[in-house]
Amino acid sequence: MLTILLQQKSSLITDFGPMYHEFHADALIKEPWNAYSSIFFLVPVLFWAIKLRGHYRENWIIILLLPLLLLNGVGSTFYHAFRSSNFFLIMDFAPAMVMSLIIGAYLWAKVFEKWYWGLLMIVFAFFITRFFSGTLADSLKISRINISYLMNGTIFLAPALIILFKSNFYKWAYVIISIFLLIGAIIFRSLDYPTPNPFPEIMPQGTHFLWHIFTALAVFSMGYYFYYLKDLSFKSKQHISKKMH
Repeated sequence: MLTILLQQKSSLITDFGPMYHEFHADALIKEPWNAYSSIFFLVPVLFWAIKLRGHYRENWIIILLLPLLLLNGVGSTFYHAFRSSNFFLIMDFAPAMVMSLIIGAYLWAKVFEKWYWGLLMIVFAFFITRFFSGTLADSLKISRINISYLMNGTIFLAPALIILFKSNFYKWAYVIISIFLLIGAIIFRSLDYPTPNPFPEIMPQGTHFLWHIFTALAVFSMGYYFYYLKDLSFKSKQHISKKMH
């Protein structure tokens, strides 16, 4: 019976994306929780666009990420809502991947104080992710896309931890909060289909929507870390912190 239901569900999804626990075949919005939770990505976009107004140049890394986050939120909303467009599927995952690479390059460049080292580290990490995510997914029995997100997260969390040690744990709370939020996000993503729903009684819609919410929350803590990190330099013994008022 379950196999028949999955076949019927799969036949109604015309994009190349994965299935999730939530799916309403007869409704206009196929995955309401997954779709509406994607709108949360627009909240940090508006927040940082307003907060940094007049200071865009010095906070260029945050401003560079905002259009990608906007595309991610819009693409994710329409992708989960209708499950009928590969264009929206690409908008759902491609901006997130690009953001991970940009953040990783920025942080590695901070570690080495050379921008080209940041680029080299990201190119290296990209190929590692590309060629080993499938192998790890097969050995750990985890979907390849979840492994890719985990490896992409490691790309920028590793230099963030190095920066913490080099800076005497400057603004450490923002990094720790971001790590916990991103770990939680990846866990909730992994707990959704094809993993059996761990909370069928209280969350029959699955847990994928929590991946969206936790990731959106991480944008605030990570954004504040970048907000202060721009004034950090390892060229002198003491780091300099400036606050905008």
